[in-house]
Amino acid sequence: MSWGTLKFHKFAEHSFLVDIPDDWVAREGQMKELIEAIAKALVDNPDQVQVHAVEGEQVTVLELRVHPTDLGKVIGKQGRTARSIRTILGAAGMKLRKRFTLEILE
Repeated sequence: MSWGTLKFHKFAEHSFLVDIPDDWVAREGQMKELIEAIAKALVDNPDQVQVHAVEGEQVTVLELRVHPTDLGKVIGKQGRTARSIRTILGAAGMKLRKRFTLEILE
């Protein structure tokens, strides 16, 4: 495992740098790609799919944006599709020992 990506963290009023393994950063990028691939397969406008990762200390929030007409396709009836995507994200995140959440934005 190679170390080399420095991240700036703020805890309470103290700030510090943490050295994070490069393969962890790559895997988090893969989670972003996973959500993007799933969303592109569901929508009519795949070129409008955007996924943005917002990293916290314990949780990485993946923000998914799609074309307004495709919002219902990503959410699904009674939120079943969105719940399924979140389940896949949670299961894949378990392997990284990192928590991910998905927010679907308008």
